[in-house]
Amino acid sequence: MTNPKNWNALQEEITSWAQFNFPNTTTQQLFWGIQEEIGEFFTARMMYGDLTIYPSILHIVNGQIRKTIDQMFDAIGDQCIYAINLCQLMGIKFGGILNQNRKYVSPEYLFIGIGEVNQAYLKISQNIRKIDKNELDRRMIEFIKGWSYWATSSILEISTFSITTPNYLNPTQLKKFLAKKDDLDLFEITTQVWEDVKKRNWVLHPDDAQLHVK
Repeated sequence: MTNPKNWNALQEEITSWAQFNFPNTTTQQLFWGIQEEIGEFFTARMMYGDLTIYPSILHIVNGQIRKTIDQMFDAIGDQCIYAINLCQLMGIKFGGILNQNRKYVSPEYLFIGIGEVNQAYLKISQNIRKIDKNELDRRMIEFIKGWSYWATSSILEISTFSITTPNYLNPTQLKKFLAKKDDLDLFEITTQVWEDVKKRNWVLHPDDAQLHVK
């Protein structure tokens, strides 16, 4: 696989990899994957918040803060890979519905979309309220748009270090670390994460493919 230069090229690579590793995957499974990684993101973010209250061990805290920032970016990249694969199954181009706006978006915006999609899945399974697959697809597309809006704003928030941070957590070393990430956008973060993900062979190593990456 080459280094993708745009969203369409990235979608083609992810599609090829997913068809080999998970040929029977469904949109619902991919939606679950996005939600799993949203949980990973907020787990790292909570850890980040906890770390900022320990000035007495700053030399340790700085290293852990860098780790949790990387974990947040990694979770967003994984979410995007799931979202791109989901778009492929729906027959649409991820880049065509992407909503990137580098302004702060509250997480509530994201959770409302998750609730809307899950409601559609639930009502379809119960065969009530006249919600059908077309309505599910409409809600899923709106969710992906909203998710990309939230993800882009979260990248901005993290890279500019605007998550609530005491003044004592602004040493030179940490500033340099964050400066390297200041210009990152959703595509760059996703392609960086993809460089690792695409090497995983879940057919050969279904229990721990992530441990067999060379």
